[in-house]
Amino acid sequence: MLSLTPLNRRLSPLRTSIVLVIAASILTCGPGLAQPANLVTAVSDPGRPAVDTYRDDRRKPLETLAFAGVRPGMTIAELIPGTGYYTRILAKAVGPQGRVYALPFGEPRAPASRALAADPAYGNITLAADAGPAGFKLPAPVDMVWTSLNYHDVRAGRGALNAAAFAALKPGGSYLIIDQSAVAGAGEDVLLSLHRIDEAMVKREVLAAGFVLEAESDHLRNPADNRRSMVFDREVNRAADQFVLRFRKPGGPPAPVIAAVAPARTAQARPLASAETRLASEIERSDAQAYLLRLELGTVKRQLAAALAKCGAACAPTPTPAPPSR
Repeated sequence: MLSLTPLNRRLSPLRTSIVLVIAASILTCGPGLAQPANLVTAVSDPGRPAVDTYRDDRRKPLETLAFAGVRPGMTIAELIPGTGYYTRILAKAVGPQGRVYALPFGEPRAPASRALAADPAYGNITLAADAGPAGFKLPAPVDMVWTSLNYHDVRAGRGALNAAAFAALKPGGSYLIIDQSAVAGAGEDVLLSLHRIDEAMVKREVLAAGFVLEAESDHLRNPADNRRSMVFDREVNRAADQFVLRFRKPGGPPAPVIAAVAPARTAQARPLASAETRLASEIERSDAQAYLLRLELGTVKRQLAAALAKCGAACAPTPTPAPPSR
């Protein structure tokens, strides 16, 4: 069994120092550049594991949360949270008066969501009843539905997923989708083979559910990515072109715009960040490899189950004879 313990470990003193230095640089980056306090608190949370903060340069959580309009007191449903990169950040960003519902839909990394929901450091995370992508329901309408880098993982039933997201939102609520770009016109085959999706396909499917496209952001774009390579390839993983789309359920006021400026690392922070990068890069590669192994294991299990069902009793294991008595 593959252990995910290293991915969820608490921070070392070195890691805590990095967080505090970077947080200070964010808060003092000059007149007119102050960040929303809830977002700074969320991104600088010392409870975040190193494998997550290593990805911050690429995933730009501060800018992403600002674009999404995440505010204190909000209720957010996160679909397919993975190992919890954004679950932790969202929980701290909405604060104790808000709530984050994690809906892993039985994915291989669902234990990470269960662990976070049980962690007293994140007491506003609730593991929602898992009815699958097509039929999820929440205790009450939410302000936002969020999915990051996982919309493409819903191989079938995305129309039902979007309908469920529409039903789960308050009027005027937001549906935030981040995913890895495929080439224009790419079909269903790249969802599994490359873990990418055509941005135009996402827009068509979500608009068909009744949403309106409120805004899109280019802050995770990478024009150098050819969008034809598997995103788990080591050379591609941190450079895949990504789109960020914010849809809105009609009715109610639109979400206020939150301005954010990317934090500038000070000279003091750079060597610490470099040390963290060296330590965390191996963890990230292990995470990607573990995920691919889980996918392969799932395929083998399904093939085995199908083979056993086909041959029936003929495949029953031969009883092992008892050893002769002495």
